[in-house]
Amino acid sequence: MITTVKTVLKDYGLQPWEGTAWMGPQLIEIAAAALRDLNVDPKAGRPDTHKMSTAAAVAHLRRACADILPTPLFAFLLRVFQGPDTEPGVACDRFLRRLLKGCKSNVFSSCKHAPGPEAYEEMNDGNKVGAALYLRMFVVRFAKRFPQQHGFISPFVDSVMERQRLIEEVGTGFQAWECMPATRHHPAAIVVRMTNKGLKAMIGVPRPSAWQAINHFYEFAITEPSRDLCGHPAIFIIDLG
Repeated sequence: MITTVKTVLKDYGLQPWEGTAWMGPQLIEIAAAALRDLNVDPKAGRPDTHKMSTAAAVAHLRRACADILPTPLFAFLLRVFQGPDTEPGVACDRFLRRLLKGCKSNVFSSCKHAPGPEAYEEMNDGNKVGAALYLRMFVVRFAKRFPQQHGFISPFVDSVMERQRLIEEVGTGFQAWECMPATRHHPAAIVVRMTNKGLKAMIGVPRPSAWQAINHFYEFAITEPSRDLCGHPAIFIIDLG
C-alpha cells in the first residue's frame, strides 16, 4: 500500500476528499482560530480537562461550542449518530461524551506550535487536539456530506443515478463487505473478510468509487439503532484470516 501525498494548503495537509476551493480554507481558518483561542489556558478559563470528571469536561465542551450546539445542522447530526427517536438533550449529552472519549477527555487543545505545520501535524494526535477543535472541524466535514441547503441530502452522493453507477462500477470489488445489523446482544458492525479473491477485486475498483462505497457502508452502519438495542455504537470487524 502506498499512501497518497496530501494536498498542502497554507501548511495544512488536506485529506484526499477535502478540496481547496471551500473546505480547505474553512478548515484552516477553524484550526488557526481554535489553536489560538481554544488552547489550554487556565487563566482564560480553559484548564487541562483530561483528569476532570466527564460531567465537568462536558460542561467545558458545551461552553466552548455554544455557538454550534443550537444549530439545525448539529440537530441533524444528533439524529444521524444517536437515532431519530432519542430525546435531543439525551442525544446531545451522549454525543459529547463519545466525542470526549475519542479525544482522551481533552476539551481544549494542547498543541504547542499553534498555528503552523507542526501544530497541524499534532492535531492528528487524539491526546492533543481537544474535543472543541475536533467538533468544529467535524461539523464542516459533516456539512459538506449533508448540505443543509439541500435538506441534508447530497445532490451527487445520494442521487439514484450515482448509487446505481456505484453498484455497477464497484461490482464484486466489495463482496467482502457486509453490515451486521444491531441486535440486543451486539452492536451494528461492518464486517470485512479479506480473501485473496476479494482483495484483488477491490484493488481493481477506481479510487473515488471505492471511497464513496466505503462511505455508504459506514453511514449505513452508524445509522443502525445500536444504542437503543445493545447500548454500543457501530464497530468495524476486519477478518484477515
